[in-house]
Amino acid sequence: MKKNSTLIIVLLLFSVGIFFNVYYPAIHGKYFADDFGFIFIPYENNLSHVFLDKNETSYAYRPLEKLFLLTIQNNYGYDTTAIHITQMTLHFLFSVMFFMWLRKEGFSIGTSVLVFLYLLFSQAATHAVASNDTFSQIISTLFGYFSIFFYLQFIKSKTRSAYLYIYSLLFFAVSLLGKENALSFFPLLVLIAINNFFKLTSICKQKLLRVFFQLVPFFVTTLFYFAIRKYLDLDAATFGEDRFNMNFGLNIPINFIQAFVLALIPFSSVDLYQSIQNKSFLFLVIGGLYICIYTIILFVPLFNKEQRLRLVKGAILLPVSLFPVIILNHISELYVYNMLPIMAFLLAISIETIINRNRQALSVLIVMFFLTGFLINSFAIRSKVNSMKINGDMTHQMLQEIKPYLKENPFIDTLVLINKPYDQKNEYSIFKRSGFRLFEDGEVVFNKISERNDLEVKIVKMNEFTCKKSSDNLYLAFDENYHIRKYQCK
Repeated sequence: MKKNSTLIIVLLLFSVGIFFNVYYPAIHGKYFADDFGFIFIPYENNLSHVFLDKNETSYAYRPLEKLFLLTIQNNYGYDTTAIHITQMTLHFLFSVMFFMWLRKEGFSIGTSVLVFLYLLFSQAATHAVASNDTFSQIISTLFGYFSIFFYLQFIKSKTRSAYLYIYSLLFFAVSLLGKENALSFFPLLVLIAINNFFKLTSICKQKLLRVFFQLVPFFVTTLFYFAIRKYLDLDAATFGEDRFNMNFGLNIPINFIQAFVLALIPFSSVDLYQSIQNKSFLFLVIGGLYICIYTIILFVPLFNKEQRLRLVKGAILLPVSLFPVIILNHISELYVYNMLPIMAFLLAISIETIINRNRQALSVLIVMFFLTGFLINSFAIRSKVNSMKINGDMTHQMLQEIKPYLKENPFIDTLVLINKPYDQKNEYSIFKRSGFRLFEDGEVVFNKISERNDLEVKIVKMNEFTCKKSSDNLYLAFDENYHIRKYQCK
């Protein structure tokens, strides 16, 4: 026991050092793109404004993130250091919590350590951990799984302690106040309750009613969440062809496969995307090989009678953990964060099954495979974090150059930002964007700078727009040295 405790302490100290070193460039990452939709300066010191007012710059109901950012921005202005340190710390603590839960569930220390490293250093978590506006993602996932952990303890407890149930319900409510993807935790809890019901030695109407009434408060809490959204008149997702519309078609399996690949591949998702676009087959072959090995490892418990059903049940939870975003036409890799703990649990089952076969050579290979993946993931995270840092610095520089033009032209109706021609194949998510596209989804920043709310902002390509002389428009473009200059219509 003492030896294991020492090993765990050494592991935590080692992982803390590596983790914060890998993410270090993000600590001073500046606002860019849709980050600007979550700037609440000037500060309104009113809790009702946080919880019961519509955020004019965002469609979402995320009061905990609003409260968090209001506090940070009121004390530190546009300095994002506190944001990043908080999010990094929460992700680290979440990974430690998962490690402790695996040990409590009876997994060996070796399996728990490998899965801890997988969760902590997954490159798929970079977007959530390193962005300026993703506190909501981390907090909703964290409290959502807290709710699941306490509910599992509740149904396993012989005394059925009311405190465990109340904690589970409270954490579920808090997760909903984090972000809308927390809706996935209700169907997850339902499936867990149903599974527990069928595991009972005797099934009767009374026990069925008990499970039903256990779930009712969670359902009511979910309805209350929708009632608040309705009260605030927030836009609901609709069916259609736009990337953020909903559909019931091939988009669902495509979204799941994309999330599955991102959750397992140790290489940077940016490099993976650009390799697909540029048909770099060598990188794709190596990446595909890693996915195949991971998939084979995941399938190992299917050949073990004791673990087969456990794996299948866990696998069913994977797509559910992506609800409701899985039914959108397109999902961001940000939402993979919600699926990572369940993927980590499935890997824990698979690793434990392999280790228990007492084949030392195979166990050593598995350990080496995961440690290699941990190292590759670390480099991938640093690469993605560096890209975000560059984007923030470039956006800040562009804002400094644009501000004087807005002050000189306070009465314009439209600000037109003219991008140089660029190849969209070289862009990916928030990690790779060209020129003024760093302001896309965050044009609200120009209204904040101008101290108005009616300035229209357009971002166009040089070779795809028609310049019209008008005193109502201000045209800005890059010169040959990539500095911003006023563009004169010919």
